[in-house]
Amino acid sequence: MIDKLLTFYTPRMAIAVEEAPEADKPRQVAVSLEMSRLPIQLLTPEPVTPTDLALAHHPDYVAAVLAGSRQTGFGYRARSADLAATLPTGALLAAARAALEGRGPCAALASGFRHAGYNHGGIGCTFNGLMVAALKLMADGSIERLAIIDADHGFSAGTDEILSRWRDRPRQSNRFDGACRDISHHSLGRAFHAPWSASAYLERMRALGAELEAFEPELILYQAGTDASAVLSDDGLFERDCRLFEHAARLRIPVAWCIGGGYEQEPDGSIPRTIDRHIATFRAALRFARPWPEVEPEESMVPL
Repeated sequence: MIDKLLTFYTPRMAIAVEEAPEADKPRQVAVSLEMSRLPIQLLTPEPVTPTDLALAHHPDYVAAVLAGSRQTGFGYRARSADLAATLPTGALLAAARAALEGRGPCAALASGFRHAGYNHGGIGCTFNGLMVAALKLMADGSIERLAIIDADHGFSAGTDEILSRWRDRPRQSNRFDGACRDISHHSLGRAFHAPWSASAYLERMRALGAELEAFEPELILYQAGTDASAVLSDDGLFERDCRLFEHAARLRIPVAWCIGGGYEQEPDGSIPRTIDRHIATFRAALRFARPWPEVEPEESMVPL
């Protein structure tokens, strides 16, 4: 049994500014985790470097954002030495490394990634931490094959754009460009948009296990966004997460995840239901946070 679920976060990741109050969500999730008494260990990540970010983004875009001459995905300009744009990707990269070390499923309290493309941000996403982490792990020889499972609502066009450029790059005779290197990207929000498609969404999650088994990734990066509540009930979101962690455990694939999107507000601007849904993802992960259990594939997925 894993004693504690490693979760990478620092308050420097959550800069609450008037123009983008949703950027404060990671801090709120961290506070709720500490109050929940779940067996979570919060660890401070290191920021990624501009060179790391340029694995997935145009270097000029990276430099402009970090210099404050272009807006972040949340609509504000980075302050001098502001780490809020680089730490979320650092958190996901740290979670991935910990998962690869056999520490069980590991989390990053990072929100937006998927809408950021090669030379632009978008809708709460400044840099595409999913692709930066993936390409960094490949570049340093940690892995050769990985799967990105994006369960947020809508289409992750930024990830697809960067992935397409990476696949179309000139092939060179070095380790990074080896033919065996591959990334499998599953954007679940591409096909499921409304509550009437909830059953098909969950069936897609059940079928995902066979696809992962055939692809044989060495790591899963999972964006566990809760804005899929546009399609799934809270129980459905929990089943979605349980299915993913179940597949990973059964197939013995390390998994690192980020909290992704989800900003459903109350009239006063607070987001308690969103926070509760994110905490439920941790409960789902803890259900399978043990040394690769044998799990019955049709086991009932009900909230703890």
